[in-house]
Amino acid sequence: MGKWIGSLLLIGATAWLCAQWIVSRRRTIALLQDLAAALESMEAAIRWQKTPLPKAISDQCGRDHSGCYFRSIQKNLNSNLPLHQVWSEAFADVQPTEAGEILCRLELTGDEVRITGSLHLAAAQLREVAQGYRQRQREQEKLSVAVCVSGVSLLIILLI
Repeated sequence: MGKWIGSLLLIGATAWLCAQWIVSRRRTIALLQDLAAALESMEAAIRWQKTPLPKAISDQCGRDHSGCYFRSIQKNLNSNLPLHQVWSEAFADVQPTEAGEILCRLELTGDEVRITGSLHLAAAQLREVAQGYRQRQREQEKLSVAVCVSGVSLLIILLI
C-alpha cells in the first residue's frame, strides 16, 4: 500500500513540476509579446497623437504583464532622474536577458522620428525573440514531458 501511495505522490510531484516549468516559459513569452505591444503602442501614440514620451510611458502602466516595469519608470521619473537611467534600471533584470539588452539599448533621445524609429526597432526585435522562444517552447514541452514521464516511471519501477 505504501509503495502505491509513494508512486502516486511521485507522479503528482512530477506533473506539478513539469506544469510549473511550462507555465513559466509561457509567462516569458507573454511578457515578451506584451513588451513589444507596449513599445508599438508608445510609438503610435507619439507618432500619430503627438503624445509626449512621459505620457506615452504612463499610458502603458495598466498592462497585464509589463505594466509593473512602466509603473517603476513612471515612479522614478517623478524623482527627477534622467529618463535613460530610469529606463535602463527598470529593464535591467528582464528575463530573458536578450530582451533586457534590447530594452536597455533603446534610444529615447532626439526628435520624434528617431524615438519612434527606435521604439519600432526594439518592438520588432522583441517579437523575434518571442517567436524564437515560442518555436523552442513546443519542442521543449514535449521533451520535458517525455523526460518527466520516463524519470518518474523509472523511480516507480525501482520502488515496486
